[in-house]
Amino acid sequence: MMLTFSAQRLRDAIGRLKPEMLFLALACPFGLAALVVNGPFQAPDESDHFARVFQLSEGTLIGEKRGDTAGGELPRAAIDVTDTGDLPFHYQKKVTRGLLVRLAHPAFIDWNAAPRVYDSFPHSVVYAPAGYLPQVAAVFIGRHLRIGPLGLMYLARLGGFAASVALGFAALRVLPIYRWTTVAVLLCPMSLYLFGSIAPDGILIAGSVLLAALLARRALRGSTPGDFRELAEIVILAGLLATAKPVYLPLAGAAFLLVLPSLGSFGRKAWFSAAFVLCCLLPALLWARVSASLFVPSKGPIPIDPTAQAHHIIAAPMAFLALVAHTIRVQYVAHYQWMVGTLGWGDTPMPAWFYPLFGYGILGCLALESGESARLRWWPRCAMWAAAALSLMLIYAAQYASWNAPGSVEPIEGIEGRYFLPLAPWVILGIPAILRPSRRLAAAVLAGVLATLCAAVCVWALILRYYVPPAPLPSTSGTARLIQVSTRAVVGYKENVLITGLVVGGNGLETLLIRANSSGLIRQGMTGVLRLPSLSVLRSDGTVLASNAGWMTRPEHSRIAAASAAVEADEFPVDGKDSAVIVEIPGGVYTVQVCGTNGTTGVVQEEIFELSGNGTRLTSVSSRGFVGKGDNMMVLGIVVGGKGTEALLCRADGPSLGQFGVVGALSRPTLAISPVQSGNGINEAWAISPAKNDIAASAERVGTFPLAPDSADSAAVVSLSPGVHTMKVRGVAGVTGIALAEVYELP
Repeated sequence: MMLTFSAQRLRDAIGRLKPEMLFLALACPFGLAALVVNGPFQAPDESDHFARVFQLSEGTLIGEKRGDTAGGELPRAAIDVTDTGDLPFHYQKKVTRGLLVRLAHPAFIDWNAAPRVYDSFPHSVVYAPAGYLPQVAAVFIGRHLRIGPLGLMYLARLGGFAASVALGFAALRVLPIYRWTTVAVLLCPMSLYLFGSIAPDGILIAGSVLLAALLARRALRGSTPGDFRELAEIVILAGLLATAKPVYLPLAGAAFLLVLPSLGSFGRKAWFSAAFVLCCLLPALLWARVSASLFVPSKGPIPIDPTAQAHHIIAAPMAFLALVAHTIRVQYVAHYQWMVGTLGWGDTPMPAWFYPLFGYGILGCLALESGESARLRWWPRCAMWAAAALSLMLIYAAQYASWNAPGSVEPIEGIEGRYFLPLAPWVILGIPAILRPSRRLAAAVLAGVLATLCAAVCVWALILRYYVPPAPLPSTSGTARLIQVSTRAVVGYKENVLITGLVVGGNGLETLLIRANSSGLIRQGMTGVLRLPSLSVLRSDGTVLASNAGWMTRPEHSRIAAASAAVEADEFPVDGKDSAVIVEIPGGVYTVQVCGTNGTTGVVQEEIFELSGNGTRLTSVSSRGFVGKGDNMMVLGIVVGGKGTEALLCRADGPSLGQFGVVGALSRPTLAISPVQSGNGINEAWAISPAKNDIAASAERVGTFPLAPDSADSAAVVSLSPGVHTMKVRGVAGVTGIALAEVYELP
């Protein structure tokens, strides 16, 4: 009886719990904790957002453009405080007491007398003041209290946090359906994190939820005109979204179309239309002209021309839609992870187990609550989905214009999942009934557990990122094994791209860091380097496992930086021109392809590092590429780890490639391996090698194709001790062509 009574009391308590109260109970403590433990200026572009907020707090609404920069004059102290060194993008770097002491000085300052200089902040100077109002108010008060620059940063975060939580609380009170699911979305790590940043994203997310909630409530009420306050809130929120980020203009358009028919009299419709034009459409159009005059294309080798891109999209809309579909197909995992939670400057991912758990949890909440959505008619539901779809297309179009060269057919770069969070409530509200009736109690329990987990994981991930030293990667021990193979070769057009096959043996998961490194070759003084390499990792059936064209676009780029440092690889510049991925793959056959973005050519170094092997190991790596003259020969770097010696079959195939239809094969390849423990590391034609029989037997043992008995292909069987070794593939007498360089571990 006591157990039954207690269970009933628990059910009653959960039944009385309101979504908005749970949101408040979790958002306040965990959100404030995230705000505090997040490193100074470590939210995306937070240094630029701080500069823009400070500029607005001084009454300067429109910045200035000087040459190829845009920004404005600010006190030097407000600029210097944003310098956090190399903390962003370097997971191994942590917030130290010394850094905090330096940024906290001065604690108080007379801002009116502070020296001023021009500062460039092109990413944020184009943003309208609407999304920054709470942050601006907080900094305005702080300036007049003479609070120092670091204090102003935290005040700005607090202003944005208070406004975001207030909007989210109001939205949950108004929302008639899917209330528990929305709690989990509002408290997902990325949303909670953005609530406490200076950027306007948190306010836009919560404001979008409130606007969708108001529209859903009106749709369920029928044709009731509604009061002045509700209509004013709809107009203001629509104006906020459309003006702050024009890609959300379709959401404002949906609000207008859903409200206008329900207003009844012509006078009400005319009044609402005029208010909508004056408070939403006109400010959005005016600010679009201002931001266009301040826009500065990103500097880099890729030509950026938004006008030309717009013409390209308009001229070939179906091709653009196909490109968007292709981008989603190859990047959907990264987009999802960035939307759920990849914090910091995109260098703080959640634990790998969290992403699928959150996705299944949201689907469960949707199913349990969906019965109530049957009350919502099809017209509002379709309008919300259409608005979200149009905003999605505008997001891809804006990033295509800002990151890709005009007419590019490469996947669209620069997409961050946080851009999609304001669309989430519109998609959720459009989902039809799945279970009838709704299981409110089960939905409340599931959403409560999921939201609590989200908030806790968000704070814990920030603590790990900024205050806990990373654990070292496991060292290689035991018998000798391949732990790294790199290939330097010329990447050309079409069939002349660099293609590497790799075989993972054993049972378990092999974790590999795979990179296309150009910056390291440039630092070595090489000429003709491929400036913008892209790489793809494919399974044996051709399925793309991972692809990248710019390592900073990867959600795990902080892990890439940490892993690169751990294996003592070249540190990539933060301009993101090099490419890299981390993959965890079971035993099998895989392919890595490296080509030039937008058809560019040049020398590149492809690198494969073993980070860990759980019962697995690299058993072979073979690279097919173009062998040129002089420094443009193909060079393989081989690193052996562990103890003892590693027996390898190494081949440089040229003439034998003809049987596979390869055109332009290297007619007379030669290889040279150094240093070697035993074996002949130099060979110009395997047919005349003293180790010919051993080479043929080794090829049969590893299962590779046999070389013709009299061919000019080169091969050698060598034993290598732990350390770094080099295998150089040239053409005899300077001949050039395509060659296949192979390295097989001999059992």
